[in-house]
Amino acid sequence: MRLFLAFDLDQKDKDRLKLTLHKIKKDFPLEKWIPEENWHLTLAFLGNIYDDETIKQLASLLQIVSKKQPTITTTIYKIDFAPPQTIVKRMIWAYLKNTEELENIYQKIKTSLNKMNIQQISQNNFLPHINLVRLQKTYKNKQLNQQTNINITLQTITLYQSILRPEGAKYVPLSSAKLN
Repeated sequence: MRLFLAFDLDQKDKDRLKLTLHKIKKDFPLEKWIPEENWHLTLAFLGNIYDDETIKQLASLLQIVSKKQPTITTTIYKIDFAPPQTIVKRMIWAYLKNTEELENIYQKIKTSLNKMNIQQISQNNFLPHINLVRLQKTYKNKQLNQQTNINITLQTITLYQSILRPEGAKYVPLSSAKLN
């Protein structure tokens, strides 16, 4: 099973982001935008894990990490091409401010995964974002960099299974934990 850990977005936060995207989507009419039910903030992409015991440990990890962890408030500060510092932009992301609280929970998860001998697929520095579209064509001279100021609340971490399908990925929640 392809697994990842992510913060879910509340519907009110999705609605505010959707309003911001309304104008931007008009500039990219041929692109297939990721459905809002798939919007999330990835904390760790784990790749293929088939061991039931490891999956149970990951579910326990969510409970441990979320315990005594207050809800996190951060800001979506821009919508722009991604990934940054690459010549070919393959996506559009909503970029989030990396607060101290967000970085701390990311580091807790990363440390816990290392102790469990689970390697994250991406070892890059944590750059909080929400993937909004995987671009089908290249936009060489197009500018985006839409500045925003959307406050969002992160309060639920979920272990997801990612099922790849021709019409787009389906994310199945396996376990969740609320910050408190």
